[in-house]
Amino acid sequence: MDVTQPEPVKEAGQLASAVSGAVAAVGAALVLAGIFTSEQVANWALVAGGIVTALSFVVSATIPYILAMRARMKVTPLDSPRTIDGEPLVPASGATTQLN
Repeated sequence: MDVTQPEPVKEAGQLASAVSGAVAAVGAALVLAGIFTSEQVANWALVAGGIVTALSFVVSATIPYILAMRARMKVTPLDSPRTIDGEPLVPASGATTQLN
């Protein structure tokens, strides 16, 4: 069974590299056209990669928290169990409970 594990650090690095590469490629065309210098384009690529990396970190840090909070809202508390419609759960008539 081949189960792939999520690799958020690797994926963030790949995304940052892709964005930096795209900025550098577009920038190279602009340098060839004489609109910008290669130093300006290199700085843009560096900044773009840093921004993407920072955003990836923020997303990877907040998504698990948000998902955990959503999951907690769906869990029935033991002290006051409810149906999916919010009605209190009551034992069936004649049912007895066993506490061990």
